[in-house]
Amino acid sequence: MLQKSSLNSYHHTDSLLVQFVLNDFLLTLEEAYVIRQFADKKTETDEFINGLNGYLVNLAGSEQAYIRIFSWIVDSGVLTKLKNTSDLLSERTKKCDQDFIELHNSAHKAWIDCLHTVSLIQDFDKGIGDVISLRKAVEKCLSSINKLKPAIKKILPKYIHDENILYFILRHQERFDCQLGPTWSKKLFKTFYPEGALTYMTARFTERGFTNLLPEITLKLQEVTQ
Repeated sequence: MLQKSSLNSYHHTDSLLVQFVLNDFLLTLEEAYVIRQFADKKTETDEFINGLNGYLVNLAGSEQAYIRIFSWIVDSGVLTKLKNTSDLLSERTKKCDQDFIELHNSAHKAWIDCLHTVSLIQDFDKGIGDVISLRKAVEKCLSSINKLKPAIKKILPKYIHDENILYFILRHQERFDCQLGPTWSKKLFKTFYPEGALTYMTARFTERGFTNLLPEITLKLQEVTQ
């Protein structure tokens, strides 16, 4: 449930980093949805393993042996990137804030479960694979990724007065609503800006000289409040 929070002193300095976290979060959940659709299909073992391996590359990256140690490599997957950006955000914010700790722990748990699933796939190349254990690992991985949702929901209100974050949410409204609920964006803006966010966002972006963005912001605010 959304809760109102006061303006945090660190929200401006972390604005870009938070957007990276949100983007990696959306990409991770979108990939997890594809895996869910694939896992629910009745497929032969070889087809399941080969298909799943491709999807896990998108999540954890293409060089699994190196990612375990050097998780900042360029071709790391979206879940690995989310783990890393969540790490950075957690390090830059208040150490006693349990919400950031929860995000950090949730991202790490999902990443570890993904790597475990990768390891089980590699077992098939060694001739010791167990498809039942693999399917259980997939379910555990997807469950861990799903637990990122409440963690993100707790983080967002801390940046609700950051016009850049508001603009990001507006630009990705459909993606957020797809992952967090069909009216999530509308409820977010109604909760924190009951009189509308246009006046606030117009003032903030005008002050910074980004008046060229105002027509798009106006239109998207109209769409999200309909």
